[in-house]
Amino acid sequence: MGAGGIIGQIPIGWLADRMNRMLLAAVCTLLVTLAAAVMPLVLAHHPWNLAFMLVFGAVLSGIYTVAMVIIGQRFRGADLAAASALFGIMWGSGSVLGPPAGGLAMDFYAPHGLPLTLTLLFALFLLLPVGAWLRERSGGPADVRTPLLRGRRLALGIAFYALAAAADVAATLVGTGGNPALEGNPILRGTMQWLGPASGLVIQKGIIGVVVIGIAVFGEGAIRRGDPWIWKIPMTRWVRRWMQRGDRSWIAFVPLYAAAAGQSAACASWLALALLV
Repeated sequence: MGAGGIIGQIPIGWLADRMNRMLLAAVCTLLVTLAAAVMPLVLAHHPWNLAFMLVFGAVLSGIYTVAMVIIGQRFRGADLAAASALFGIMWGSGSVLGPPAGGLAMDFYAPHGLPLTLTLLFALFLLLPVGAWLRERSGGPADVRTPLLRGRRLALGIAFYALAAAADVAATLVGTGGNPALEGNPILRGTMQWLGPASGLVIQKGIIGVVVIGIAVFGEGAIRRGDPWIWKIPMTRWVRRWMQRGDRSWIAFVPLYAAAAGQSAACASWLALALLV
C-alpha cells in the first residue's frame, strides 16, 4: 500500500494536468469507496491481494495529491499558505482519529469493521467532489463547500440518511447473523450473497444514498430556476398550476427523507423482531 502511494503520485499528477481536477478527485474517491467495499473478498487471495493493495494505495494517495493541486489552483499568496495549513491540520486530525474509529468498528463487527467504516466515510465524502464537478459543468463556481454544507434541509437529510443506513446495516448484520439467506428483500439478499454480507449492504445503501442525494441537490436548483426539463415531466394540470404558484423546490428532498425513513423502518423491524424472539 505504501509502495502504491509512492508510485501513484506520477500517473495521478499526470492526469491532474490533463483532465478536470474535480472530476479526477471524484473518480479517485469512487474507486477507493468500491475498493474498500470489496476488500474482504480480495485480501484472502494471494498474490492478488498484493496487487490490490498496491493499486488501492495509489488511488488513495491520489485524493491527497489532487486536493493539493486544487488548493494551488484556487488560492494565491497568504490565502494559499492558510489553505495548505488548514488542509494539513484536517488531514492530520483524520489520521489521529481514524485508527481508533477503525478499531472500534473491528471490535463491533470483526473482521470487516474497518472496510465497512472506510466504505461509509468515503461514500459520504464522494458527494463533495461530485457536487463541485457538476457545479462546474453547469457554469457555476466550483465551490468546494457544496453540496453537503449548503442548506439545512440537505445537511439534515444527509445526516438522517447516513445514520439510518448505518443503523440498518448494523441491525441487518446482527439480525441475520451474517447469513444472507435470512434477509427478506430478494435484491438485497442477492447483493449480500454476491459481495458478502457487509459489502453488499454498504454498496446498496451507498448507491441509494448517491441517487436520492443527487436528486435533492440538483432537483432543488432546477425547480427553483424553473428549468425547462422540469415541465416536461408528466404531471396533471392541477399539479402544474400548484408547482407554478410558489417555491416548490422542497419537493426535491422528498426522496432523500423517504429513503431515510425507509432505512429507519427496516432497522426498527429488526429490533422489533429481536424483541419478539
